Amino acid sequence: MNIPDERIEKALRFLTETDEAYGELKGRKAGIEHRLKVCKAVESLKSGGKSMAECEALALSSEPYQAMVNDYEGVCIDLETIGAKRKKEELVIEVWRSVGANRRSGQI
Repeated sequence: MNIPDERIEKALRFLTETDEAYGELKGRKAGIEHRLKVCKAVESLKSGGKSMAECEALALSSEPYQAMVNDYEGVCIDLETIGAKRKKEELVIEVWRSVGANRRSGQI
């Protein structure tokens, strides 16, 4: 298997160009996870439910909480998508390295 230099350059460029976006998405995901807990607590207090279970149910079904869940879902989708693409490019580079090492050792 021969991987052209252009393909390796493309993989390296993609990884370099997506470092910040990937980091930002990871940070946004962590931030939303924290805000979800805060939002749930605030909505529970505002709900006026009689039992703990009722307060939680009202909080989880509140508009602010649901909006935040939708944001969280979007960030998770974007993070997983870019993460999968980055992994693919890392695998291309790893295969290129393995082929090169095997050539140098005379195995190919």
